[in-house]
Amino acid sequence: MPVGSYNVQHADGWVLTPSLGHGDLCILDDEGRVLRSEKVARSSHDACVVTAA
Repeated sequence: MPVGSYNVQHADGWVLTPSLGHGDLCILDDEGRVLRSEKVARSSHDACVVTAA
């Protein structure tokens, strides 16, 4: 996970954590395995999970 990842969000088996210092967004599964990591901005503070009912 990138340095500065601290605002962890969890829903529907996904964990999202943005990196304030690097602007990366990591998506993990419930076991903590990184599924994807993307550079989304110079700095990323918040993330949320939206699910369809």
